[in-house]
Amino acid sequence: AIDAAGRAVVVWSQFNGSGYVVMGRVFDGSAWSGPVLLDPGETGGSPALAVNASGQGIVVWKRDSGELRAAPVDMTTGFVGSASLRAAGSSSGMLR
Repeated sequence: AIDAAGRAVVVWSQFNGSGYVVMGRVFDGSAWSGPVLLDPGETGGSPALAVNASGQGIVVWKRDSGELRAAPVDMTTGFVGSASLRAAGSSSGMLR
């Protein structure tokens, strides 16, 4: 995703030898950050990303356990941790 200032963020799933993990990088307008492991706690995949014109966004993905996770991202400061949106085994909807 690219914001109005030309900054960008990318997210992807990557095999780490035992499962898939969610990774991300941010382009601040002059250089790419190093790869960031967004969820060191458990394997998961299928990240989805949304960013507004001001460079603020959110990444969501589903862990292998079924838990739905999210990580905010700001294209000037990078990724800011992650939090649970839905516990494993919950029936509160689907990730699309």
